[in-house]
Amino acid sequence: MGQVSLAGWVRFRLPRATLDQPFYVRLDDGMLEAGESAEYQVRGGQPGGVGILAASLAGTGSFPVPALQATLDLTAPFLAAPAQIMDVLGAATWSIPIPAGSAGIQVWVQGIQIGSATTNVWFAVIQS
Repeated sequence: MGQVSLAGWVRFRLPRATLDQPFYVRLDDGMLEAGESAEYQVRGGQPGGVGILAASLAGTGSFPVPALQATLDLTAPFLAAPAQIMDVLGAATWSIPIPAGSAGIQVWVQGIQIGSATTNVWFAVIQS
């Protein structure tokens, strides 16, 4: 696998085939509302693995993150919520406050299990 550096970004892609079931992210109620909280769920991960939720306001792309041992399918991603340990079913849930006054902003979200896989990208437009 090679060494992973926290100091820089280099290309590192891991196969999705390392998981036994589909690994995916979804928004609990399907929409984002300004001034409310959104509940994102990642399912199908490896129990006990470390789950991360990344987001972008710039769209999809290819962004290698060696610290996560993954290449994200996002442009200019940022950490959307703190890392979590996946539960015994390989799942994690994050409740993320959506700022008031953010209606109309487009958001792309992707889940990552460090060293294993990335999820699909979930897209939503923040509603008022």
